[in-house]
Amino acid sequence: VAMAQAGLVTAAATNVLKILVGRPRPDYVDRTTRSYDSPETQAEELDDARLSLPSGHSSAAFAFATQTGRWLHRAGCARGWSKTARLAGYALPLTMAGAVAWTRVSDNRHYPSDVFAGALVGSGIAYGLDRWQNGAVACP
Repeated sequence: VAMAQAGLVTAAATNVLKILVGRPRPDYVDRTTRSYDSPETQAEELDDARLSLPSGHSSAAFAFATQTGRWLHRAGCARGWSKTARLAGYALPLTMAGAVAWTRVSDNRHYPSDVFAGALVGSGIAYGLDRWQNGAVACP
């Protein structure tokens, strides 16, 4: 349930920010010069070409990674894991989220600042929701 909440709130916030900011994507010029099958397709592509900041893929990936890390942290506290083991629970999910973010830049769909902003939005919302619902993680 917490994962779904983090994903939905992150998606909503990301889409609102995309519309408010309206930053063109790195491939904006390519999209304006490309030929399309229909005027509707062209309009959709050009609208999407102005929705670069923040990256939706990055915000979702980091929201899920942060939520997973928080869950593993609480589980580690309950099971008596060492501090190093609890912090390692963040490593794999955040590494995978970082890989998703990097592909958005390497595929020329976003600028690095777009994926950084997406990471902040996703992680911030997931952390905030988790902290609000579960409180601080307190380990003995």
